[in-house]
Amino acid sequence: MAQPYKLPGWAALPKGAPPSVRVLRHGEDEELLPLADKALLFGRKVPDDPKRGTKRLDHDSVSREHAVIVHSFDGKTLLCDLGSRWGTTLDGAKVAPHKYTELAEGATIKFGESTRAYVFTRRAAPRERERELASSSAAAGPSSAAAMPPPPPPKRAPAAAAADEVEDELADPMANYVDEELDAEFLEGDEEGAASKKGDLREKERRRALKAEAKAELKAEKKAEKKAAKKAAKKAAKKEAKKAHKEQRRRVDDSSGSSEAEDGGGSKKRARADSE
Repeated sequence: MAQPYKLPGWAALPKGAPPSVRVLRHGEDEELLPLADKALLFGRKVPDDPKRGTKRLDHDSVSREHAVIVHSFDGKTLLCDLGSRWGTTLDGAKVAPHKYTELAEGATIKFGESTRAYVFTRRAAPRERERELASSSAAAGPSSAAAMPPPPPPKRAPAAAAADEVEDELADPMANYVDEELDAEFLEGDEEGAASKKGDLREKERRRALKAEAKAELKAEKKAEKKAAKKAAKKAAKKEAKKAHKEQRRRVDDSSGSSEAEDGGGSKKRARADSE
């Protein structure tokens, strides 16, 4: 079973007004999701609580923990597919799993085979924009506040109502997130997925065992080759030493034979001289 998603160390709260995601169904706005926290985790088996960093997607092609949108400390917003079965598309192209991809203004995201489109925008959600304007007016002083009238209140729409519930939280609500209801729901409603995951786990274990066995065999072969090479080198050195010793003895024998021949020739000459 896959481990629950953990935020990377470089994740951070968004700088300034947080961006948001427009949820479109058949081309019409259905919901607005402000990305006010460090991350927003999408999945079929996560709580439907965007202000706490999770958004449940009720679709059969969506995995338990499908994908996540994360803010980085340098101001970027990135998308990552968490190894989902049906994948995640960005602007019509499937993204690589477990790889963070930066989101550009207007980027369109789709999860699995769901027809809903999630459009990323850096324009602040209505309430966040109102807070930003109020902060800038207070910092500018009374004269600027008098010169610039306050903006009219935004129209209350169902999509904006969800955005109004978002609160700024300095704590990371996802750091210790674990889905306590995951096991029971998963075993009841997704037995086929559980069997598939178990099969994947067995396959990984089998591949790991084969890899270890191949590594051991390769190590043994290298050791045997090294031993054979060492033995051959030792044998060659011994043979060369024996050959050199034999050559040295032959030279000694040749020089001894020459000396004896010279001595014999001198004795004959002396004997001939004495007889004369």
